[in-house]
Amino acid sequence: MINIYIIQHLLVENNIRGIVTGLTNQPVLQTGRCLANLINVIKTIKFDFIICSTLLRSIQTIQLCFSNEHIELIKDNRFLPVDYGSFHSKKKIDVAKVNYQYVTKPFPNGESFNDMALRHHQALKELNNKYEGSNFLLVGHEGTQVILRYLCEGFPLEKGFRESGQSIVKQNLTKLNHESSFSQPPKGPFKYA
Repeated sequence: MINIYIIQHLLVENNIRGIVTGLTNQPVLQTGRCLANLINVIKTIKFDFIICSTLLRSIQTIQLCFSNEHIELIKDNRFLPVDYGSFHSKKKIDVAKVNYQYVTKPFPNGESFNDMALRHHQALKELNNKYEGSNFLLVGHEGTQVILRYLCEGFPLEKGFRESGQSIVKQNLTKLNHESSFSQPPKGPFKYA
């Protein structure tokens, strides 16, 4: 069994604009307070490895938060976010309202959340076989936590993405500070066996 903790990558331009980023390779925009909060929380947990997708925003988050740490980094494109296809660059709130509909059916010209879950499962299975008993920090994307709840706890994907979508809509309606959602403590541990 491996333990996985999740943080979301730091802010990029599309996050500020409320636009779906998906596979768009954007650099980290802001660090400031959210970076300081993130570093303080992360240092309370001992990680054996850090894993992330191959997107620039994930890699830059790790470089900014862990530049003085000696933790092995594993970059794996199987941890990419879902391919939203034709929904790339649409308003995040509009996609959030319907994302649960794409658990088994792919987004137009994209993939389904099941496809994303399968990629994550294959990568986690390999990591578990190779590094059993280790603590991992996963720098994730939109949907990563829902996928891990499904893979590690059996939580239904459709329910997870319905709840996630409702949360995004609620955040938008209450106009929560964008920075606050990117400086949350790591979620987990999710236990993968």
